[in-house]
Amino acid sequence: MSDHCPSHEAHVGCDAPSLGEYHVLSLGAGIQSTALYLMFALGELPNKLDCAIFADTQEEPHAVYEHLKWLKASRKKLVILPLK
Repeated sequence: MSDHCPSHEAHVGCDAPSLGEYHVLSLGAGIQSTALYLMFALGELPNKLDCAIFADTQEEPHAVYEHLKWLKASRKKLVILPLK
């Protein structure tokens, strides 16, 4: 593997450095993404989760925010990005 960004390998003269490998979960706070988040937190998946990101529209139902509080209490990083 090259030291350059794999998506740029075919571009002639590209010298963009590789940013490394990260495992980021796009967390929608639904059943599937919550299950994946908890499986990572419990070490049930082979890769390490670097972070989970929830893009907050600031118009979610109250239950979603309570669910996110519960998830944040777990051992993994959860980033909430407010969208304005």
